[in-house]
Amino acid sequence: MILERLSVACWRSILGEVVLGPLEERINLVSAPNGSGKSSLFEALQRGIFDSHQVSGRSMEEIRPWGRDLAPRVCIEFSHDGTGYRLTKQFLNQAFARLERREQGRFQPFKQGRRADEFVRGLFSDRSPGRGLSKPEHHGLLQVLWAPQGRVALSDLSATVVTSVKQALGVQLSAAAGGPIEEEIARRYFAFFTRTGKVRGGRNAPELVALEAELQQLRRQLEQLEEQRRALEDARLELERQCGLRQQAATEAAGLSRKVKEARQRQKQFEQVRQELQNARSRAVAAEAEYRSLEERIRRLNSATREVKELDGQIGADRQKLELAQEEIACLEKAAARRRARLEDLEKEKKHLEWLEKRATMGLRFVRAGDGLESLTKRLEQIEKCDRKLEVARQQRQGLVAPDRDTLKKVRRMVERCSRLEARIQGAMVHLEIDPCRNLEVEIVKGEGDVKRAAEGRPVTISGPAEVVVELAGLARLRATGPAADLEKQQRDLERTRRELERLTLPYGTADPDKLQQLLFRAEKLDARIAELERTRSLLLEDGDIQHLRAGIAEYKGLVNGALEEFPAWKDSPADPDLLKEEYEEARRAYEKRSTDATAAYEQARRELQAAETGLQRLMAGLEAKQAERNRARERLAELGQDGQSLGLLDERRKRLALEWDAARAPIKDLEKRLQGFGADPGEELEDLERRLELALETERRARDREKTVEGRVSQLAGQGIYGRIAACQEKISILEDQVERKRLEMDGVALLYRTVNELRSELTASVARPLEDVASGLMKRIGWYPAGRVRLADDLAPAYIEPALADQPVGLENLSGGENEQLHFVCRLALAEVLARDQRQLLVLDDVLTATDTGRLMRILRILDELANKLQIVILTCHPERYAALEGAAFFDLEKLLA
Repeated sequence: MILERLSVACWRSILGEVVLGPLEERINLVSAPNGSGKSSLFEALQRGIFDSHQVSGRSMEEIRPWGRDLAPRVCIEFSHDGTGYRLTKQFLNQAFARLERREQGRFQPFKQGRRADEFVRGLFSDRSPGRGLSKPEHHGLLQVLWAPQGRVALSDLSATVVTSVKQALGVQLSAAAGGPIEEEIARRYFAFFTRTGKVRGGRNAPELVALEAELQQLRRQLEQLEEQRRALEDARLELERQCGLRQQAATEAAGLSRKVKEARQRQKQFEQVRQELQNARSRAVAAEAEYRSLEERIRRLNSATREVKELDGQIGADRQKLELAQEEIACLEKAAARRRARLEDLEKEKKHLEWLEKRATMGLRFVRAGDGLESLTKRLEQIEKCDRKLEVARQQRQGLVAPDRDTLKKVRRMVERCSRLEARIQGAMVHLEIDPCRNLEVEIVKGEGDVKRAAEGRPVTISGPAEVVVELAGLARLRATGPAADLEKQQRDLERTRRELERLTLPYGTADPDKLQQLLFRAEKLDARIAELERTRSLLLEDGDIQHLRAGIAEYKGLVNGALEEFPAWKDSPADPDLLKEEYEEARRAYEKRSTDATAAYEQARRELQAAETGLQRLMAGLEAKQAERNRARERLAELGQDGQSLGLLDERRKRLALEWDAARAPIKDLEKRLQGFGADPGEELEDLERRLELALETERRARDREKTVEGRVSQLAGQGIYGRIAACQEKISILEDQVERKRLEMDGVALLYRTVNELRSELTASVARPLEDVASGLMKRIGWYPAGRVRLADDLAPAYIEPALADQPVGLENLSGGENEQLHFVCRLALAEVLARDQRQLLVLDDVLTATDTGRLMRILRILDELANKLQIVILTCHPERYAALEGAAFFDLEKLLA
C-alpha cells in the first residue's frame, strides 16, 4: 500500500478538515507538538481501513471531538497492487462508506456501504473484527508495518502475518487452511490442558476429570464392599474353625485326665532312684577331686623343671644377638651423619635459587609496569587531547548566544503576528495614487506624506486612515474615502509586539526566525559535540578521575625505577620474563632433584637406624622378659617341692587314690540303668500333662464363647445383601471405564496433534527466522551496538533474546535498557517490513517510536531509513522534527500550520 493523501475531520482534537498530502513515495515527516492530533491521524487511517462505517459503542463515541456532536470523517487516497483507490468514511451520525477507483486518471464510483468496508479490509487482512472496533490482531500485515505511539515492540503477531512472511521468504505451507486448522487444534487443546501442559481443573476442567473422580469414588465404594464380603466369608470360616476347636479341646481334655493319674505314680518311683544315684555320684566326685589334685601337682612340677632348662638356653643366645645389633647400630649412625651433612650443603645452594626467583619476578613486574605505564600515558594524552577539544567546544558554545526551542516558537508567533497586523493596517488604509501628465504642485490637506511636487510620469501615492484629501494647485481638490477602522489600536498592538520581539531577540542580534533556527541548530550541534566528548572522556577515565590515572602512572614509574636500581642492565637490554623464568625453573628443578635425592637417602638411613635401634630394644626387652620368666619358674619349682616328698612317693599315692575312685564309681552304673528305664523325667511329663489339661479346658471354654460371637456376626453381615451391591457397582465401573478410556484417547489424540503441529511450526519458523535474524543482527551492528551479538526470534517472529559474541549465556530482553529494547524491536520491525516489501512497495508508519534513543544511534538509524525508502514509503509522526533534520529529500508537513 502507498498512501497518497489523507484527509481527516471532526476526529478527537481535530475540528476542521486537515489534509495531509500529496505524500512522497519515499519519506514523509509529519510534525506537531504533543496533543495537536498526530496520533489522531494515525488512528483515523487505521479505523478507516479496518473498521465498519456502522461501528458504534462507547469506544467509538470517544473519537468525537470533546463536547461536540460531530461525525468523525476520513478520506484516504492510496494505491495497492498498481491500482489507485479513494475511500471516504463517516462514522456515527449519517454514517456511510464510499470507495472509488482510479480509472483513466479519474476516480470513479466502485463500491459503497458494507461492501466497501469488506473490500478495503480484505486488501490487508483476512480477519474481521465482528462487532466493535478492530484490534491489532485484525490488522494483518499492518501489525508489522504500522507502529502506534509507544508500541514499537512486536508481540502477538497473528497467524496471517507469520504466514505472509513465510510466503515472502519462499517457505511453502502444507495447506491453505493451516491457520484456521491450527487455531481449531489449539482451541481444542486448551479446552483440555493449561499452558504448561497440565489437565485443566476447577470450573473449566474437561469431562474426563469428573468421570475419573466418579470412577475413583465407585472404586473406593467397591473396595469397601469387597472388604465387607471378605469379612462375611472370614466370619463363616471362623465359625467353622471355632466349632472344630471346641470339639477337639473336649476330646483332648478327657484323654489328658487319664494320663495325669499314670504320670503321678511313675514320678514317685523315679524320685527314689534318683536320690540313690545322687549320693553315689557325690562319693565318686570327692575321690576324683583328690586324685586330680595330686595328678596336677605332679604335672606342674615336671613342667617347671623343663621350663627352667629351656629359658637358660634362650637367654644365652639372646646375649650374642644383642652384641651384633650394637655393632650394626654404630655403622648406621655413621652413614646417617654423612647424608645429613649433604643436606646441609644443599641449603647453601638455596640462596642462589631464591635470587633467581626474585630476578624472574622482578623481570615480569618490570615488563608489566612498562606496558601499564605506556598504556596509561597514552590514555592520559588522549584525555588531555579530549580536554582541549572540550574546552574549545565549551568556549564556542559559551560564545554562541542561541535561543531555545520555546523562545524560537515565541519569535515565530510574534513575527507572524507582526505580519498579520501589518497586513491588516495596510488593508485598512485609504490610498490615493496620482499619475500626473505634467508637473504639478501638490498640497496634502489630510493624509500622510511630505510630497510637494508630482513630476510628469512619476506616480505619487498618499495614504491615510478613513479619508485622504489632496489639493492640486490650480487644478482640483481630490478626496478618497474608505471604511472606518480602529487603526490606532492595531498600530499600538503592532508597536507593542515589535518592542516585545526586539526585547526577546536582542541577545541574539537578529529577529529572523530562520537565522535563529540556524543558531539553535549550531547550539544543539555544539551541545551534542560537548556531550560526545564528555562521554569519550568518561570512557577513557573508566569510572575514575585524572588524579587516579596520574597516580597509576607514578606507581608504574616507581616499579620500573625500583627494578632498574636493582638490575641496571635492564635499562639498555630490557628483561625477558620468559627467559628469566625458564632459567629459574631449570635451576629450581635441578635443586629439587638433588634435594629430593639427598632427602630420600637421609630418610632411608634414618629409617634403617631407627629399625636397628628398635630391634635392639626388642632384644633387650625380650632378654629381660625371659630372665624374669626363668626366675618365676624357679620360684614355682621351689614352692612345689616344699613338703619334702619325692616324685616316687607322690606317684604311689596317686595309684592308691585311683583305686578308691574306681570303687566309688561301681554302683553308679547300676543306678543309672535303673534311672534310664524311666526315660524322660516323669515330673516334667506330669507338669506338661497338667498344663496341657488346663489349656485344653480353657480352649474349650473360649471356643464356645467365640463360636457364639461369630455366629451373631455372620447373621448380621449376611442380611446386608453384599453380593448384589458388588455386582451393581462393578457394572457401573465397567461403563465408566469405557467412557474414561474414550475421553482419554480423545485428549491424548488432541495433545499429540497439538505437539506435532507445534513441532512442525517450530521447524518452519526456524527456517523463516534465520534470514530475519541475519537482517536484524546486521542492522543492530550498524546502529552501533557493542559488543556485537545475534538477534534470536521466537516462534511468533518477535525478538526473544540476544546471543552476545563475547559471552556464553544468552541475554534476555529484561536485561536491556529502555533504549536498547526500543532499538531491538525497531530493527526487527524493519527486517519484517523489508521482507514484506519484496513483491511490492509498502507503507511503513512510525508514530514517535524512537523517544529513548540517543542522538548518535538515531543518526545511524536515519541513514538506514533513507536506504529502506527505496523499498518502502515511510511516514514518521513526531513532536521533535529537529531530530530528523538529517533526512535529506524528505517531505516535511507541519501539522500545526495545517490546523491553523
